[in-house]
Amino acid sequence: MPIFTLKLSAMKRILLISLWMILGGLMGSLTAQTAFQHTTTSTNTSGHITTLDHSTTNGKAGMIVIVEQVYGKYNDHAIGVWYNSGKWKIFNQDRQPIPAGTKFNILVVDPAKSKRAFVHTTGSANIKNNYTILNHSLTNVKPSATVLVTQVYGRYNTSPVGVWYSQGKWTIYNEKRTAMPAHTKFHVLVLNAGNTKSQIGLNGNAFSHSVTQASKGTYRTGHISFANHVGTNSKKDRIVFATPNYKSTYNPHIKGVWYANNKWSVFNHNRKAIPNGVRFNMLAVDPSPVRIITTRPEIGTVIVDGNTRPTTGTVIRPKPTFEPTRGWVIVDRPKPGTTETPEPESEEEISLAPLGPNLAGEEMKELLEGQSLADLADNWNFFPKVYPDQNEHSGIIYYLPKNYSVQWDASTQDYSLSMYYLSSTGDGRGEVIVTAELTPKLTEQEIEEAEELLSKQLRKDIKLYPMPIMSTPQVSLGQSLENFGVDPSSLHINVHSDFLEPIVLSWKMDQRVDDLIGFMMSNAQLAGKLQFEPYAEEEQFIDVPIRMKLNEPETYGKLTYENAASVLNGTTNPLDYPIILEELSVMRRKGNRHTLETITLGNYRVEPGMMFSDYSDTERTRLIEGDIIEQIWLKYSMDADCETCKETILDKILSGTSRARVQDIELEVLNPIAFSGAALIKLQVRSIQADPNGESMAYLEMLTIRQDFTPLKPGQLMIPEGENAQFEYQVSLVMPTGEVKVSEWVAHDNLTLVLGEFQLNELFPPEMATEEPESPEE
Repeated sequence: MPIFTLKLSAMKRILLISLWMILGGLMGSLTAQTAFQHTTTSTNTSGHITTLDHSTTNGKAGMIVIVEQVYGKYNDHAIGVWYNSGKWKIFNQDRQPIPAGTKFNILVVDPAKSKRAFVHTTGSANIKNNYTILNHSLTNVKPSATVLVTQVYGRYNTSPVGVWYSQGKWTIYNEKRTAMPAHTKFHVLVLNAGNTKSQIGLNGNAFSHSVTQASKGTYRTGHISFANHVGTNSKKDRIVFATPNYKSTYNPHIKGVWYANNKWSVFNHNRKAIPNGVRFNMLAVDPSPVRIITTRPEIGTVIVDGNTRPTTGTVIRPKPTFEPTRGWVIVDRPKPGTTETPEPESEEEISLAPLGPNLAGEEMKELLEGQSLADLADNWNFFPKVYPDQNEHSGIIYYLPKNYSVQWDASTQDYSLSMYYLSSTGDGRGEVIVTAELTPKLTEQEIEEAEELLSKQLRKDIKLYPMPIMSTPQVSLGQSLENFGVDPSSLHINVHSDFLEPIVLSWKMDQRVDDLIGFMMSNAQLAGKLQFEPYAEEEQFIDVPIRMKLNEPETYGKLTYENAASVLNGTTNPLDYPIILEELSVMRRKGNRHTLETITLGNYRVEPGMMFSDYSDTERTRLIEGDIIEQIWLKYSMDADCETCKETILDKILSGTSRARVQDIELEVLNPIAFSGAALIKLQVRSIQADPNGESMAYLEMLTIRQDFTPLKPGQLMIPEGENAQFEYQVSLVMPTGEVKVSEWVAHDNLTLVLGEFQLNELFPPEMATEEPESPEE
């Protein structure tokens, strides 16, 4: 990009630089990303490595750098990025030279300012054959996300890569189906489809492009596919990126982007045809605007820098300084008459890049101690320990929920525990299906409150992130259910990849169901744990309790109020048990200071559905007088021995239906192993009918088929009366070579599912042979 020199009067220079200082500071606070183009030359390229020299990347090892090849010269080699000696570099993975004139689109994301990007490191725990599984809150259970990736040097990986969504998680895979190396890294950017201004501060569009015969235009080789999109049409100057998003077809070639015929396109560098059906996640943003960098008062020039460093005879200074007698000037400028170009003296920068949780952890109470807010941790639903990032400058603290318990819905007065009787036998009741939905009660409001107060306490910007985990958490119930005659083989567990979603347990029981409910309303409880394995160099587990009890405040959750009037004008008991009002925890604010006050109450008893307002004058005065109230929590206990209350709850839980609501899916396995030659086959089933509430898609446990002609049961569905089974299934063929072939999701409406030669032909149609492409038409 050219550098322009403008002649200005001294006053204009001062006004212009002053305006830049004001606007530049504002722009810097709004935009955490920069997009620009880099072209290789003989001076910035050595062999297979080209070095970026840009103010947003120099000396900034913690940046997330997304790179895309742009047609200028063909460079038929997988690329990656690498930080070394204070500069980011682009390199060819196979160490072949990068030609001069090769162009790259660059997007620089500051993870300290944007929460849309992260670094993923491959390891034995997240690698399967040719792909690595991402486990991050940005990507877990986000099938419609626009995910873009760039390889980062940790190990060489000469295959082009793409992304693939499967079983609730995004993965990064090798297009050539070669094994994914351990200890390599990826920069990952995650966006929602649509306009990007509000997401990353750069005007542009994120969208999906699928290759069709029509999109290839008149190019006979078919190695070019034009993206006909409003975000790219007639927008030559946009900075464009593309990451393959696997649907059903591989494109094992090095791709790039190219602008022609008023459209941006994706092309294969080796001019091999892009197969129809290949899909790309695409991002097109406006380049970052040129910026006024500095002034030379004695020469009267303003340097406008868009990308590269100025030529000899100019000086870059990120911030001019003001001297009262001279205006805005450069510090340590060269002496008049010289053409020396001194290197800018940059202050040592502190990296804000996250390094992952420190699993020693800290007590949330101890972090809040300085503001006398330690007891506030008792009102929140965080696990007692939180885990600061290993980089203390990142400001990130990772959390887990306090526990998982039976949920009571205040709006419907219902419990997330259901029992359905199967068809009766001659002896009376038949078997019973029990379904329990166990929920972490941690809310977005609690997370926001904790971020605000911890930021003030620790005197830096704190962000709370869910704990990154290696795999889906494991549920353990010990002997809890077996003590009531439950056959462990009848227990089905659905665990979401996002651990803030509920887990669902279901099992069969005999006549002892009344004993079970009685036990859950006694002084005892059904207990277990959800075992998390965080990312760490050494194997380590964190156990979060599971509680299944119906007569404790943990089931019903906190009673909260926003102001004094909502308490004093009448406190209603919405529970099925009488409650005893013990104390109020009141969080107040004066300016930027928060305090937590405890007001002891008179142990007032309030029956279910009744209202209490007869507070003492002392209690009223203490609540009304004082600083602004931000939140009130009511601490209460329950009359757990209320017999009429138990009957009320039993009526709600024991639905007593006379026909089956929960039914098994029957899988008839014919000859898929022999026909496909697979070493084994995996079957995944998902359905909204696997969720007892019928609200969200839930996954049944993955089934492994190792032998033909073996009847299996993939799991159970809860089918509403009068409706048919509705589910989707996906088949994965694991070949003896390690290659994995994955089908599309297929809808099915029958409880009997057959898997044989006919179904495999439907799921995995033979690939069409392609002729050798002719020479390209550029």
